[in-house]
Amino acid sequence: LALGGVAGALLGTGAAPEAWALESRPGVASVDADDDVEQVKAQKMSPEQVAKMKAKREAFDKKSAEDLNQFREWFTVFANDDTPIPSKIELMGKMQDMVKRDRMLPLGITRGDIVKGVRSVKAASGCVKRKTKEGECKDLEKGYQKLLGQIDKVSDRQLVQNR
Repeated sequence: LALGGVAGALLGTGAAPEAWALESRPGVASVDADDDVEQVKAQKMSPEQVAKMKAKREAFDKKSAEDLNQFREWFTVFANDDTPIPSKIELMGKMQDMVKRDRMLPLGITRGDIVKGVRSVKAASGCVKRKTKEGECKDLEKGYQKLLGQIDKVSDRQLVQNR
């Protein structure tokens, strides 16, 4: 009977798929996107602690949304063709300070997004090839490298090394 149950489960007969989906399976993400760890913690905590944890999470979500909007606003001004290069450098400094303060990029923004955006801005500003080594373009490139360095610093990309 046990062997038949295992074979039936493997072949798709036996237990209903819904029941199998509700089982705890290591290495498989939950279907409902529930955070099982938080649920376990909540079961061990008092109601006051659960309320405090929810308040912290809501505050974090609100701050994350504000940071994302602020970062996007700065990047929009940065990407504008009418913005002079010294202002663009200043905006990259603000972005760098935000990354340093929060120890991460705002949720929803990746390093790749920034690389693509800055490359297009540099191309639109005429800071390509040899021009990146002269004048304001040199300062723009330096600010860009500092921003990427700060992002790499908080995301531990510098730990990848040749052995």
